Amino acid sequence: MIHMKEYSASELHHTFDTEKIFDEFISSIGGVVIKNGLRGNPNFLNSDYSFLHKHRKIYVELKSLQNDFAEICKLQSKIESLYRKWIDRGEITLSAIFNFNELTDFQRRKVVEVKYEPVRRVLKKANQQIKSTALSFGAESYSGLVILIIDGVKAIEFNNLFSAICMLLQKEKFSGIDGFVLMTMNHYVDIGNKQARQLWVPAYEDDNNIELSEFVNWLGSKWFEFFSNLIGGFEHDPIITDSIEPLRNTKNIF
Repeated sequence: MIHMKEYSASELHHTFDTEKIFDEFISSIGGVVIKNGLRGNPNFLNSDYSFLHKHRKIYVELKSLQNDFAEICKLQSKIESLYRKWIDRGEITLSAIFNFNELTDFQRRKVVEVKYEPVRRVLKKANQQIKSTALSFGAESYSGLVILIIDGVKAIEFNNLFSAICMLLQKEKFSGIDGFVLMTMNHYVDIGNKQARQLWVPAYEDDNNIELSEFVNWLGSKWFEFFSNLIGGFEHDPIITDSIEPLRNTKNIF
Protein backbone atom coordinates (compact mmCIF):
# COMPACT_ATOMS: atom_id res chain seq x y z
CA MET A 1 0.00 0.00 0.00
CA ILE A 2 1.22 3.50 -0.83
CA HIS A 3 -0.44 6.19 1.20
CA MET A 4 0.01 9.61 -0.36
CA LYS A 5 -1.44 12.88 0.84
CA GLU A 6 -1.90 15.77 -1.56
CA TYR A 7 -0.93 19.26 -0.46
CA SER A 8 -1.33 22.33 -2.63
CA ALA A 9 -0.13 25.21 -0.43
CA SER A 10 2.66 27.37 -1.77
CA GLU A 11 4.97 26.53 1.14
CA LEU A 12 6.12 22.97 0.67
CA HIS A 13 8.66 22.66 3.45
CA HIS A 14 8.40 22.39 7.21
CA THR A 15 11.02 22.58 9.93
CA PHE A 16 9.48 20.27 12.50
CA ASP A 17 11.61 18.35 14.96
CA THR A 18 10.71 14.95 13.52
CA GLU A 19 11.27 12.96 16.70
CA LYS A 20 9.37 15.41 18.89
CA ILE A 21 6.41 15.51 16.50
CA PHE A 22 6.30 11.74 16.16
CA ASP A 23 6.48 11.33 19.94
CA GLU A 24 3.45 13.59 20.25
CA PHE A 25 1.65 11.67 17.54
CA ILE A 26 2.30 8.25 19.10
CA SER A 27 1.09 9.47 22.49
CA SER A 28 -2.05 10.95 20.93
CA ILE A 29 -3.19 7.60 19.53
CA GLY A 30 -2.52 5.46 22.60
CA GLY A 31 0.96 4.20 21.79
CA VAL A 32 3.80 4.09 24.31
CA VAL A 33 6.86 6.34 23.97
CA ILE A 34 9.28 3.90 25.56
CA LYS A 35 11.94 6.39 26.68
CA ASN A 36 9.36 8.19 28.81
CA GLY A 37 9.02 5.11 31.00
CA LEU A 38 12.72 4.43 31.45
CA ARG A 39 14.66 5.66 34.45
CA GLY A 40 18.34 6.53 34.54
CA ASN A 41 20.52 4.89 31.94
CA PRO A 42 18.88 1.66 30.78
CA ASN A 43 21.25 -1.24 30.15
CA PHE A 44 19.73 -2.04 26.78
CA LEU A 45 19.24 -0.40 23.40
CA ASN A 46 15.56 0.52 23.35
CA SER A 47 13.25 1.04 20.41
CA ASP A 48 11.18 4.21 20.28
CA TYR A 49 7.57 3.07 20.59
CA SER A 50 5.33 0.14 21.40
CA PHE A 51 1.72 -0.80 20.74
CA LEU A 52 -0.54 -3.66 21.69
CA HIS A 53 -2.43 -4.73 18.59
CA LYS A 54 -4.78 -7.72 18.73
CA HIS A 55 -2.95 -9.10 21.80
CA ARG A 56 0.42 -8.83 20.04
CA LYS A 57 3.18 -6.37 20.88
CA ILE A 58 4.49 -4.21 18.08
CA TYR A 59 7.78 -2.37 18.59
CA VAL A 60 8.43 0.60 16.34
CA GLU A 61 11.76 2.27 15.66
CA LEU A 62 11.88 5.71 13.98
CA LYS A 63 14.95 6.62 11.94
CA SER A 64 15.81 9.62 9.79
CA LEU A 65 17.99 8.85 6.79
CA GLN A 66 18.81 12.45 5.93
CA ASN A 67 22.39 12.38 7.23
CA ASP A 68 22.98 8.99 5.66
CA PHE A 69 22.08 10.32 2.21
CA ALA A 70 25.06 12.65 2.35
CA GLU A 71 27.33 9.64 2.92
CA ILE A 72 25.63 7.74 0.10
CA CYS A 73 26.33 10.63 -2.28
CA LYS A 74 30.04 10.35 -1.42
CA LEU A 75 29.96 6.71 -2.53
CA GLN A 76 28.59 7.63 -5.96
CA SER A 77 32.02 7.52 -7.62
CA LYS A 78 32.36 3.83 -6.67
CA ILE A 79 28.97 3.11 -8.19
CA GLU A 80 29.91 4.94 -11.39
CA SER A 81 33.05 2.79 -11.65
CA LEU A 82 30.92 -0.35 -11.42
CA TYR A 83 28.58 0.85 -14.15
CA ARG A 84 31.47 1.83 -16.43
CA LYS A 85 33.02 -1.61 -16.00
CA TRP A 86 29.76 -3.37 -16.84
CA ILE A 87 29.13 -1.11 -19.85
CA ASP A 88 32.68 -1.64 -21.17
CA ARG A 89 32.13 -5.40 -20.92
CA GLY A 90 28.84 -5.10 -22.76
CA GLU A 91 26.95 -6.50 -19.77
CA ILE A 92 24.54 -3.55 -19.52
CA THR A 93 23.37 -0.63 -21.62
CA LEU A 94 23.31 3.02 -20.63
CA SER A 95 19.62 2.80 -19.76
CA ALA A 96 20.46 0.51 -16.82
CA ILE A 97 22.08 3.48 -15.09
CA PHE A 98 18.63 4.97 -14.73
CA ASN A 99 16.69 1.75 -14.21
CA PHE A 100 17.84 -0.41 -11.32
CA ASN A 101 15.62 -3.25 -12.48
CA GLU A 102 17.61 -3.68 -15.73
CA LEU A 103 20.56 -4.96 -13.74
CA THR A 104 21.08 -8.65 -13.09
CA ASP A 105 20.49 -10.01 -9.59
CA PHE A 106 24.26 -10.08 -9.01
CA GLN A 107 24.68 -6.49 -10.21
CA ARG A 108 21.81 -5.23 -8.07
CA ARG A 109 23.27 -6.94 -5.01
CA LYS A 110 26.66 -5.36 -5.74
CA VAL A 111 25.18 -1.86 -6.09
CA VAL A 112 23.19 -2.30 -2.89
CA GLU A 113 26.26 -3.61 -1.09
CA VAL A 114 28.29 -0.51 -2.00
CA LYS A 115 25.80 2.31 -2.33
CA TYR A 116 23.44 1.51 0.53
CA GLU A 117 25.91 0.46 3.20
CA PRO A 118 24.90 3.49 5.35
CA VAL A 119 21.26 2.34 5.15
CA ARG A 120 22.28 -1.21 6.08
CA ARG A 121 23.93 0.14 9.24
CA VAL A 122 20.74 2.01 10.15
CA LEU A 123 18.66 -1.13 9.68
CA LYS A 124 21.15 -3.20 11.68
CA LYS A 125 20.94 -0.82 14.63
CA ALA A 126 17.13 -0.68 14.42
CA ASN A 127 17.05 -4.48 14.42
CA GLN A 128 19.22 -4.55 17.55
CA GLN A 129 17.03 -1.98 19.29
CA ILE A 130 13.80 -3.84 18.55
CA LYS A 131 15.18 -7.21 19.64
CA SER A 132 16.78 -5.76 22.77
CA THR A 133 13.55 -4.03 23.78
CA ALA A 134 11.48 -7.17 23.28
CA LEU A 135 13.97 -9.19 25.33
CA SER A 136 14.10 -6.61 28.14
CA PHE A 137 10.31 -6.47 28.42
CA GLY A 138 9.91 -10.22 28.14
CA ALA A 139 7.92 -10.20 24.90
CA GLU A 140 8.04 -13.73 23.51
CA SER A 141 5.92 -12.92 20.46
CA TYR A 142 6.12 -9.52 18.77
CA SER A 143 6.39 -7.68 15.47
CA GLY A 144 9.07 -5.12 14.64
CA LEU A 145 8.47 -2.11 12.41
CA VAL A 146 11.04 0.44 11.22
CA ILE A 147 9.80 3.83 10.03
CA LEU A 148 12.36 5.62 7.86
CA ILE A 149 11.97 9.36 7.33
CA ILE A 150 13.44 10.19 3.93
CA ASP A 151 13.15 13.99 3.88
CA GLY A 152 15.70 15.61 1.60
CA VAL A 153 16.44 12.75 -0.79
CA LYS A 154 18.23 14.37 -3.71
CA ALA A 155 20.57 11.94 -5.43
CA ILE A 156 18.68 8.73 -4.75
CA GLU A 157 15.71 7.57 -6.76
CA PHE A 158 12.84 6.61 -4.50
CA ASN A 159 12.03 3.33 -6.20
CA ASN A 160 15.71 2.30 -6.11
CA LEU A 161 15.89 3.10 -2.42
CA PHE A 162 12.71 1.11 -1.77
CA SER A 163 14.02 -1.87 -3.72
CA ALA A 164 17.41 -1.65 -2.01
CA ILE A 165 15.87 -1.76 1.46
CA CYS A 166 13.79 -4.79 0.49
CA MET A 167 16.95 -6.51 -0.76
CA LEU A 168 18.91 -5.63 2.39
CA LEU A 169 16.21 -7.01 4.66
CA GLN A 170 16.05 -10.20 2.61
CA LYS A 171 19.83 -10.62 2.51
CA GLU A 172 20.66 -9.73 6.10
CA LYS A 173 17.76 -11.64 7.66
CA PHE A 174 17.18 -9.04 10.39
CA SER A 175 14.98 -11.19 12.60
CA GLY A 176 13.60 -8.25 14.59
CA ILE A 177 12.24 -6.38 11.55
CA ASP A 178 8.97 -7.58 10.05
CA GLY A 179 8.24 -4.49 7.98
CA PHE A 180 9.28 -0.94 7.19
CA VAL A 181 7.73 2.33 6.08
CA LEU A 182 9.29 5.05 3.94
CA MET A 183 7.73 8.39 4.84
CA THR A 184 8.25 12.12 4.44
CA MET A 185 7.44 14.77 7.02
CA ASN A 186 9.18 18.09 6.40
CA HIS A 187 9.48 17.69 2.63
CA TYR A 188 6.98 17.00 -0.14
CA VAL A 189 7.46 14.95 -3.27
CA ASP A 190 6.14 15.01 -6.83
CA ILE A 191 5.14 11.55 -8.06
CA GLY A 192 5.21 12.70 -11.67
CA ASN A 193 1.92 14.57 -11.94
CA LYS A 194 3.22 17.93 -10.66
CA GLN A 195 1.23 17.61 -7.44
CA ALA A 196 2.92 17.85 -4.06
CA ARG A 197 2.41 14.86 -1.81
CA GLN A 198 3.68 13.24 1.33
CA LEU A 199 4.55 9.56 1.31
CA TRP A 200 3.75 6.63 3.57
CA VAL A 201 5.04 3.56 1.74
CA PRO A 202 5.14 0.24 3.64
CA ALA A 203 6.54 -3.18 2.82
CA TYR A 204 6.68 -6.41 4.77
CA GLU A 205 9.04 -9.34 5.23
CA ASP A 206 6.01 -11.59 4.79
CA ASP A 207 3.39 -10.32 2.33
CA ASN A 208 0.78 -12.42 4.14
CA ASN A 209 1.31 -10.68 7.47
CA ILE A 210 -2.23 -9.34 7.52
CA GLU A 211 -2.22 -8.22 11.16
CA LEU A 212 0.89 -6.08 10.72
CA SER A 213 -0.34 -4.58 7.43
CA GLU A 214 -3.67 -3.70 9.08
CA PHE A 215 -1.81 -2.02 11.91
CA VAL A 216 0.49 -0.09 9.54
CA ASN A 217 -2.44 1.08 7.42
CA TRP A 218 -4.24 2.24 10.55
CA LEU A 219 -1.08 3.98 11.77
CA GLY A 220 -0.64 5.74 8.42
CA SER A 221 -4.24 6.96 8.41
CA LYS A 222 -3.87 8.28 11.95
CA TRP A 223 -0.58 9.96 11.04
CA PHE A 224 -2.15 11.89 8.17
CA GLU A 225 -5.05 12.95 10.38
CA PHE A 226 -2.60 14.18 12.99
CA PHE A 227 -0.32 15.95 10.50
CA SER A 228 -3.25 17.51 8.66
CA ASN A 229 -4.43 19.07 11.91
CA LEU A 230 -0.90 20.19 12.70
CA ILE A 231 -0.41 22.14 9.46
CA GLY A 232 -3.96 23.38 9.05
CA GLY A 233 -5.35 20.76 6.70
CA PHE A 234 -4.75 19.04 3.38
CA GLU A 235 -6.81 19.84 0.32
CA HIS A 236 -7.71 16.30 -0.77
CA ASP A 237 -8.24 12.86 0.71
CA PRO A 238 -5.40 10.31 0.62
CA ILE A 239 -4.69 8.21 -2.44
CA ILE A 240 -4.32 4.57 -1.41
CA THR A 241 -2.85 2.01 -3.79
CA ASP A 242 -1.19 -1.40 -3.54
CA SER A 243 1.18 -0.57 -6.41
CA ILE A 244 4.62 0.97 -5.97
CA GLU A 245 4.56 2.15 -9.59
CA PRO A 246 4.16 5.84 -8.58
CA LEU A 247 7.60 5.69 -6.94
CA ARG A 248 9.24 5.31 -10.35
CA ASN A 249 8.72 8.98 -11.17
CA THR A 250 8.96 10.39 -7.65
CA LYS A 251 11.29 13.28 -6.94
CA ASN A 252 11.66 15.83 -4.20
CA ILE A 253 10.19 19.31 -4.41
CA PHE A 254 12.72 21.90 -3.28
